[in-house]
Amino acid sequence: MSTPVILRPLPQAEFDDAADYYERRAAHGAAFTAVVAQLLVSISANPELYPEVHATSGRPAFRDIPTPSTTGSHQRK
Repeated sequence: MSTPVILRPLPQAEFDDAADYYERRAAHGAAFTAVVAQLLVSISANPELYPEVHATSGRPAFRDIPTPSTTGSHQRK
C-alpha cells in the first residue's frame, strides 16, 4: 500500500516555477516534471526511506551526509 504524497502550496508553487523555468531555458520542463513525478512515486511507495523533517527538528534530511549536528563540530571547544 502506498502513502499519498501531498505538496503544500509553497513547494507546489516552487515546483511549478522550476518546471516553467526548465521549459523556457532548454525545453526540458517535461523531463523535469517526469523525474519529479518518478521521485514522488518512489516516496509514496517507500515512505520509510524519506523521513519527514521539520525545520525545527535539527535532523539532517540525508543520513549519510555529515553535518555539524551529527559530527559535533558545532560545539565550542
